[in-house]
Amino acid sequence: MKRIKTASPKDTLVINEDIKNSQYENCNLANTEYYQVNLKNGSFVSSNVMNMIMSNCNGSQSKFRNINFRNSSYVDLNLSGSKFSLVTLGGVQFKGTSLGEDKDPISFDRCDLESTTIRSSNLKNIEIENCDITGMKINGISVEELLELYNRVKNHLAYST
Repeated sequence: MKRIKTASPKDTLVINEDIKNSQYENCNLANTEYYQVNLKNGSFVSSNVMNMIMSNCNGSQSKFRNINFRNSSYVDLNLSGSKFSLVTLGGVQFKGTSLGEDKDPISFDRCDLESTTIRSSNLKNIEIENCDITGMKINGISVEELLELYNRVKNHLAYST
């Protein structure tokens, strides 16, 4: 998908050039387009890439550190095996998301998911361990009350035997 609709002036059009190992510092590259280019092992450091569009690109094994992706859109991505650490996800929405063919599980460790809603989702075989479930509900039923009732029944049965 070419983004720039008008042709570049001939003196600014670069075609089929090998410019690997080049460095650009303090350059204005606003409104430039890179179409079918190899940027493998390229780096963008302390750069403004706001409103950048990446489409049909292989970003495997890329690293993003200290990046502001606020209000960005991610559609039709394969994030299998990716790791997210020290991430702020306020207001993020996951829709039509799957674990892929291999069903590799997702793990959340030391995450603050307070007031999160999970709706119309497959939650088979999910385990919740050592978590604060204060106010948590499943289909409108308090999980705290369910566990309290379960423990009472379990203890009653243990004493009955």
